[in-house]
Amino acid sequence: MAAVTKARTKAKSEDERSAQAAPEAEGSEGTGPQGEVLSMPVREVRGVILSLEAAGTPLVVHRFGEKAQNQIRESQAKKAKAAAKPMRGPAEIAEEVMLCHHPVAGNEKLSLAEGRFGFPCMALKQAAVRAAKEGLTIAMIDARTAFFVAGELFPVRCARVEPHSDWVRLKGMGSPVDLRYRPYYYDWQATVGVEYWPDKISLEQLVNIFEIAGATIGIGENRGEKTGNTYGRFRVVSAEACSIADLPAFRAVREDNKILAKAREIARRMGAVT
Repeated sequence: MAAVTKARTKAKSEDERSAQAAPEAEGSEGTGPQGEVLSMPVREVRGVILSLEAAGTPLVVHRFGEKAQNQIRESQAKKAKAAAKPMRGPAEIAEEVMLCHHPVAGNEKLSLAEGRFGFPCMALKQAAVRAAKEGLTIAMIDARTAFFVAGELFPVRCARVEPHSDWVRLKGMGSPVDLRYRPYYYDWQATVGVEYWPDKISLEQLVNIFEIAGATIGIGENRGEKTGNTYGRFRVVSAEACSIADLPAFRAVREDNKILAKAREIARRMGAVT
């Protein structure tokens, strides 16, 4: 609670200092229909780096990979399916878990604890947008355009990763039940860059939104918003104002074969597979 109060106080002071020190936004000139010069004000954009940490629950990761996409394409193309679904042995289960990870492009040399894997920035933003409506009564359509989480992925540092099985109910006759194997990230931490427009949302409001998102919405599979579970909850440890150029932004690795190679290498180091 003390850390949250500290983050909120720091965010508020950053907003006040920026408002006092920032000069009036310079305008850009354009030419009107009669040749007159028009002055167009430039909207100010600010950046903030948020430090997040797990709120006592693991982050459940499930990437929608190429293999799953190809299966949907084949289904839509009405291609013939196999007569029966093959049994999943230890090797198939290990591959399913590995394909759930989101490797961060350019972080290949980092260890698991240093942020080799990540999580989609859009998923974090969606949680914050939902929290804006629930906690601050800001319309979701307004919140979507008030701030953006920089990059495709934000690196996740965690103490350990463990594979777990969860049951899911499938569509079809009788609503059959199946098992899904996913990695759980325990004691995870992350640093996220956010750009926002102060004329739409203040820094203090922004930090509050992410605090509410972490406490009530969550991210990842089996989060509170979807299932009522407690997975994927987080808290805001600190908020530091910065320029837009200093915001961290990372790309995602999309090819299944590269993801398998990277995940298998880490699994070998951890002794999970041979």
